[in-house]
Amino acid sequence: MTPEFTIKFQVDLLKNKFGFDEAFNYKVESELNTALRRYFPQGIDIYFDNMGGDMLDVALLNIQVHGRIAICGMIAQQSLFSIEGIHNLYSLIMRRIKMQDLLQSDYLHLYPQFTERLLSITIRNVKLFT
Repeated sequence: MTPEFTIKFQVDLLKNKFGFDEAFNYKVESELNTALRRYFPQGIDIYFDNMGGDMLDVALLNIQVHGRIAICGMIAQQSLFSIEGIHNLYSLIMRRIKMQDLLQSDYLHLYPQFTERLLSITIRNVKLFT
């Protein structure tokens, strides 16, 4: 499976199977802020972030008033020699945005139940993973 096919599949899955309003491949966009405004002209209500870096910085400019951000990682920061700061944190205050962290290790006690459930879902929906 080529990377392009995989990303198209993921975008299609998010929009058509899981009901997301919009999804796109950020790697093919030359200007993230322009892309977010194009895909989400009314702004973003709920944003899940595991990138950090530029993507989070630009997303903060496009979150609606009282929007919510779930943050689960900052993979964009992991390969850097020095950590980059976020420049648009003021948006959290001005737009009354709620940001909540999620740390996988807080839920290790649920791992056995998760794997059991995932296995049963996978067996029922083999087509999803082929």
